[in-house]
Amino acid sequence: MKKLLLITSLIGIFFVSSAQTKNWTASYYHKNELGIALFTQGQFYPELRIQAENEYFDNTEVSLFVRNDLSVELASDVNLSWGVGASVIDGEFGNFRVPLYIVKKDVLAENINLMLGLELNSDFEDKTKLLPKFGISLNF
Repeated sequence: MKKLLLITSLIGIFFVSSAQTKNWTASYYHKNELGIALFTQGQFYPELRIQAENEYFDNTEVSLFVRNDLSVELASDVNLSWGVGASVIDGEFGNFRVPLYIVKKDVLAENINLMLGLELNSDFEDKTKLLPKFGISLNF
């Protein structure tokens, strides 16, 4: 089912990759994490992510981020994207999350971006993890 979701998402991304307004972004991150960022033209913008352990959305983790994109002088189509956020699992505080990505813009089509980075994930008590993150996004 995960492969079907990924294939369907990629097909959808290719079909709508010619969208021109670029006011919001839909993202897919590995490990079944879907994200929607709104008002991406501003300096800081909100992003909502939903991560499910399976296709039935059991133990769903919902995260809210404040994100920012910085231009990197290495290349004109590379950005550094970072954010600060928190997640909720089953109605309780889950984790504090700080993602940092290198974003390669216009990878396969004009509005498709590739993201590669790390995420600091901590519950402030027992667990603190530095997780690798990989994602693809589509700007609308």
